[in-house]
Amino acid sequence: VWDLRDYPFDEGFVFLATGDGQVEYAPGALLTPEEFDTYSGEILLAGVPSDIRVATARLRVLLPAREAGWMLAYNSNDYNERVYINGQLRQTVGRPGLTAEESIPGAAYLHFEVQPADGAIEIVRQSSNFVHKDSGSLVGIFIGPPETIKQMMSHKTLFSAISMGLY
Repeated sequence: VWDLRDYPFDEGFVFLATGDGQVEYAPGALLTPEEFDTYSGEILLAGVPSDIRVATARLRVLLPAREAGWMLAYNSNDYNERVYINGQLRQTVGRPGLTAEESIPGAAYLHFEVQPADGAIEIVRQSSNFVHKDSGSLVGIFIGPPETIKQMMSHKTLFSAISMGLY
């Protein structure tokens, strides 16, 4: 559980690095939030080995109440995933599958406005990656006030667009 209730969000946002031990991974499985709750297989912390191509990750974030809610953002680059937030399917990128033949890679910037349920946000991500040589763990997530995250993401994409334009 990531406890961000005392973080000074008026000074910025947080980057939740998913490889530092506060994320649960079910390697080799594509689980819904309900299935993750009852899963009796192997659970890894602090990432998955680079040769694991399929995994479901679950992380919980404690946040203070905020009328305007919160925003989560990250990008999915050439791999596929389904994202559940507080038990609801919020987005699918490509098509996750247990084999390369079942998977269709995709790429997208993902950003979600969310309200904590009982002070917490639960994020479950089903991912498969048969595109890159080393699949590694899932990318990190930015979290903060919507206006801050929207500004940060627009700058992130603007600099990429300028760089591509120069070439």
